Amino acid sequence: MNYSICFKSEAGHTQRSEFSPFKSDNDAILYGRKCRGETSIVEVWKGDSLLIRLEGKSEPSDVQA
Repeated sequence: MNYSICFKSEAGHTQRSEFSPFKSDNDAILYGRKCRGETSIVEVWKGDSLLIRLEGKSEPSDVQA
């Protein structure tokens, strides 16, 4: 399944997005968690459904391998 990963500024404006295949929702969410330090907000979308909105910097304990 293809997912859209949106990287947004603190004001909520899209800075860039990626359209990528993942095996599961959890894999897509894990990728979003790993990318949290790049922008203020990372959103993971599956089609037109928002799976998760991640805000703020990640902590080492937030990301699991």
